[in-house]
Amino acid sequence: MKALLEALVTAIAGELDYLSWVGVLDDELLPPEEPAPPFVGLKDGGIIPQSLPSKKDVETLTVHVLVYQSLLDAEPGASILGATGQLGDPGKGLLTIHDELKTFLNDNFLSQANIHWAHRDRLDASRTLANDEGRLIQLQRAIYTYRRYV
Repeated sequence: MKALLEALVTAIAGELDYLSWVGVLDDELLPPEEPAPPFVGLKDGGIIPQSLPSKKDVETLTVHVLVYQSLLDAEPGASILGATGQLGDPGKGLLTIHDELKTFLNDNFLSQANIHWAHRDRLDASRTLANDEGRLIQLQRAIYTYRRYV
């Protein structure tokens, strides 16, 4: 899982250069306070081992890809749909960022040894988070599955 998370951080940061930060999180409800949205956090979703008779074993690795965007009170829906000039230079909302991630990550084996499956399985509903300073951000989680032979 460690190598997969590290490869994802490097790949996403290199592909979507408008993101202010890409890294691994301890908890999706505790994003870093310093980077300005949009940014992406990754969280391990666990590993399911499967023993195959007479063959190599297979592990299914799940990764939560969490996109955070500013919540604009003045323009409802902007964090989800986008707002040019108000959400950074690209003005991309959560849905557009997730679409770009899906295009890039589906079937991308990230040069990982033995990865033979990479797919977005689910895109959850967005939700609002507030930090101690009252900064509101919108969060949306996608769940990706990776399979590898071990």
